[in-house]
Amino acid sequence: MEPVIVSGSVVKGLQHGRTLGYPTINIAYEGALMARPGVYAARVRVDSGDEFQGAAIVGGDFVVSDCPKFEVHLLEDTKAERYGEMVIVELVAFASEIVRMSDMDALKEKIENDIVLIRKMF
Repeated sequence: MEPVIVSGSVVKGLQHGRTLGYPTINIAYEGALMARPGVYAARVRVDSGDEFQGAAIVGGDFVVSDCPKFEVHLLEDTKAERYGEMVIVELVAFASEIVRMSDMDALKEKIENDIVLIRKMF
């Protein structure tokens, strides 16, 4: 896969990931996102210059929203909130399809499986 690079500011989302134990940063970006919907391994650089590995969700979410999204769960990040920060996200590898689920236990299991797979990709 050719890397896709997106930059934008961190905005407040629906906070579904946070309630499940997998907080994400939601990215407000300009233009079209040139990646198919899915879950990706991502590299993220934040304002401070710190870099993180992440699990990016492109084009939707796993619950009920029809609103296109671009969000990333930062692996190993300990900062509680990053609202307003500018970030650069590089999608490096496709990990899995987006699957809509109503069962929260199944959703948590899918998220954890995706994270395990993404860690292996790095």
